[in-house]
Amino acid sequence: MFKSFASVRDFIKRTSPASHLTSFLILHELTAILPLPAIYYTLQATQIQVPVPPEIMSQAEEKMEKVMRRYGWGQGEERGENGELVPRKARMLVDMATAYGIVKVLMPVRLALSLALTPWFARTTVLPIRNIGFRLLGKSSISPISK
Repeated sequence: MFKSFASVRDFIKRTSPASHLTSFLILHELTAILPLPAIYYTLQATQIQVPVPPEIMSQAEEKMEKVMRRYGWGQGEERGENGELVPRKARMLVDMATAYGIVKVLMPVRLALSLALTPWFARTTVLPIRNIGFRLLGKSSISPISK
């Protein structure tokens, strides 16, 4: 495939694998972090409740009580499906864990989206930022990848 090290160097300059790797990693993390608050607040707003055994809810309530007391956050309770009081702090913890689980279940979708957007993100974001850094340091920049 490559006849000399010069041709390898030229190939790397043209394809910019480091920019693509950086782009993929950034996109992968963004697709993990950005959906978390959206899923959490959707669960809170729609009152969708994941069924959790009462023993686990009481343990979660104790842990959340400690955290909330430490940081001075508000307290309160809400009514469940059967009219019984459900501690709000434990419900917050369950909703956070549910949002995390949903993001993890969506891993194949996140990977596919990250792979699909990698060349575009490298071309429009990573390479221009890298080239600005090269100009500031006085080094020659590598031309952006052609479409």
